[in-house]
Amino acid sequence: MRNRRATLSPFMAALTQRSIVKISLMAAKARNGVIGCGSDIPWNAKGEQLLFKAITYNQWLLVGRKTFEAMGALPNRKYAVVSRSG
Repeated sequence: MRNRRATLSPFMAALTQRSIVKISLMAAKARNGVIGCGSDIPWNAKGEQLLFKAITYNQWLLVGRKTFEAMGALPNRKYAVVSRSG
């Protein structure tokens, strides 16, 4: 029988190693409801970027494919990228 963890994605394997999993959600939108403009965000808030860096440092990030392609891999973070196309 194969080791079940060997067939899991690194993200799911990390989740199964813990008895308690903390999941945080971060989302932002402009006043007009826009969450993105092409491969950019429609605002520039230095404090917001520092907060994002502090919260996500050494953590897993679950992001969409287009978000990952736009921002690239940030240092000291692990990624699970989701996409409709599989």
